[in-house]
Amino acid sequence: DRASALRLAAEVEERTAAHWRAALASTTGADRDQALAALVEYAVRATRWRKTAGQTPLTVPFPGRPT
Repeated sequence: DRASALRLAAEVEERTAAHWRAALASTTGADRDQALAALVEYAVRATRWRKTAGQTPLTVPFPGRPT
């Protein structure tokens, strides 16, 4: 159903953000810039999906960090 799909979309974005967050520790220079940009992008998308789904809170303190 719609609600489940929206929750799943937010979860997929959050899990993808976690992979980019992990990449930050092992990258430098342009690669690190790319990883940081991707982390921010996926965190923003996850927030948008949570908003669309009516979930709260809309944001998390540290995107991509395990809960």
